[in-house]
Amino acid sequence: MDANLQKYLAFVKAVEYESFTKAASGLGIIQYRSGFCKAFVYLAFVKAVEYESFTKAASVLNYSQSGISRMISDLEKEWDMILLER
Repeated sequence: MDANLQKYLAFVKAVEYESFTKAASGLGIIQYRSGFCKAFVYLAFVKAVEYESFTKAASVLNYSQSGISRMISDLEKEWDMILLER
């Protein structure tokens, strides 16, 4: 399977399962945090918007609130735009 397709499927499944571990298991692949890093940032953003809360998104993703906030802040810097008003 193409590596980009595998990452895309992992992201879609992660959104569905709200877990990268379950997504990786469901796709029969090993979870590599670095391989899913960008997809995880996008998932964190989607969940923060969905729940209107970094804390709730962090809880759902089993991650720290400060980690979610940092990922979104880094994404804002990368895209040179404000994604969420704090």
